[in-house]
Amino acid sequence: MTRTAALHLARMTGNRGIIMRQLTAICAQKDEADRINVTFSISDTHVSVTFDPTDLPNHPQRRRPVVPIKGRCLGIDLNPNWIGLAAASNTEDQGSVGKTRLLEHALVKLDMPKNASAELVRETLAAVCDRAISMARKHRCGTIVLEKGLGTLRSSGKNRTLNRLLNCWARTVFVQMLQRRARLAGIDVLEVWAGYSSTIGNLAYEAPDACASATEIARRGIVRLAGMKDVLPALEEGCVSRLWKNGKVPAELGSWQDVHRTIKAAKIGYRRPHPDVPLGARGSDVHGTHMFCGHAVVRLARRQRPGLLFRLTPARPDAAVRIFAQCGRVPSPALHTKIRIAEKASFDVSAILATAERLKYTSGVKQVISKLIEEPSEDFVRLVAGSVYEGRITAQVKKMLTGVVRTAFRDVIMVPVKNRLSSALADTEEVIEKIDEPVEEEPEVVTTEEEREGYMIVKAIVRDTISSKRVVMRDQKSYCGILIDNNNRKPLARLHFNRSVKYIGLFDGESEERLIIDSLDQIYDHSDRLRVTAKKYFAE
Repeated sequence: MTRTAALHLARMTGNRGIIMRQLTAICAQKDEADRINVTFSISDTHVSVTFDPTDLPNHPQRRRPVVPIKGRCLGIDLNPNWIGLAAASNTEDQGSVGKTRLLEHALVKLDMPKNASAELVRETLAAVCDRAISMARKHRCGTIVLEKGLGTLRSSGKNRTLNRLLNCWARTVFVQMLQRRARLAGIDVLEVWAGYSSTIGNLAYEAPDACASATEIARRGIVRLAGMKDVLPALEEGCVSRLWKNGKVPAELGSWQDVHRTIKAAKIGYRRPHPDVPLGARGSDVHGTHMFCGHAVVRLARRQRPGLLFRLTPARPDAAVRIFAQCGRVPSPALHTKIRIAEKASFDVSAILATAERLKYTSGVKQVISKLIEEPSEDFVRLVAGSVYEGRITAQVKKMLTGVVRTAFRDVIMVPVKNRLSSALADTEEVIEKIDEPVEEEPEVVTTEEEREGYMIVKAIVRDTISSKRVVMRDQKSYCGILIDNNNRKPLARLHFNRSVKYIGLFDGESEERLIIDSLDQIYDHSDRLRVTAKKYFAE
């Protein structure tokens, strides 16, 4: 007997709703229903639907296939609470660690609660898959490489809590999910033997533990795609020499297996530490982008969901200049050289302390010398006069010598300066005499192409607020002014592009506020403030 049951389900939204509606539309057509296999099961609380996602032509997770670059792979290393992602490239010698270049790495901290539901685990792992596929597409990696045997990988110790953080079932789910999503993106998933990958990765690559292992796994994927049989690379002395004080590797170490056994026997800590948020800051507390241990930290998925993503921030060589520019000052080249040692890329506590102590005494000596030039002390006058005056130093003689010392001090400083100026002026006069034809003087104010483009961008932004005919550009020596009605009392913006650090001046407040911009596109970030300023002059 056949019974018909009607299920009243809530309307599904998001990707799940899109997928279910596509399945319903395909199964409703007799011609299309034969080419797709759909099975379902019903329980007291859930309706489970099984199908092949590649059968849906408009699957929401389907992406345009990337054009892979030869010799590139993305490696993934799974740990109980951390997942390392690393994009690597090797086009010269796939069997060499030194020839392998780490393009980018990211570190995911799962932070999964012990009582996490299956839905929460799948949602978190899906976010990791999306990050991995996005990184592979960014670097045009046609293959994502995993380690074999993930279903049986466990912690070697007796820590059951550590093993429960990401058990074998969750690893299997992650691999299946990654394979399904990667296939929709036109990316292959490859599994390789990953023995000794942690040892090789931590000794060979500058990355946290999981990311270093992922780099070695990616290199093995490159080796497999190149058709080579040797998975383990040759032992290169430069990778392991730092483990010995004299920098020389013992002759009996001929392979990475020997290095691994030696390190384990000596109990040497070789794993590179993972960055982490400070104690007391939970994953849900991280809002936006934060900086910890040189890494930018963002949430892996939505708010109130577990998982953090750590990405290495690139060094910014002009960070010192930018700090001064925010204060409206530009440091001198000498000062710039000194403050560069405090940047993240070259941070050295001992060098900073030594430089600070040297600057402290240099500043003090300069103050003493300046004071002596203006008002020489009695002791200083007697010290100098003792070498040139043979008589008795009376009060009248001391007064006379004080004036002489002051004048001589100034001459010692001024004469070399005057000589240099005279020499420079003489060279200039010689050059002028050799020029027969007059040369047209360059205009004092030069409007650059960047200033013209910046003016057009500002004009386009405020076009819907005020007539574009009223927006006028007036270039000055130190900045390019954008005015309303060509009136200095109606400034809209100022483009300070004549320096190494570019910034835009805004007038939505009581006075000009200067903001640093790296490119002309960042002018659009201040569109709302420009429109507010334009509204002030609309009725005038």
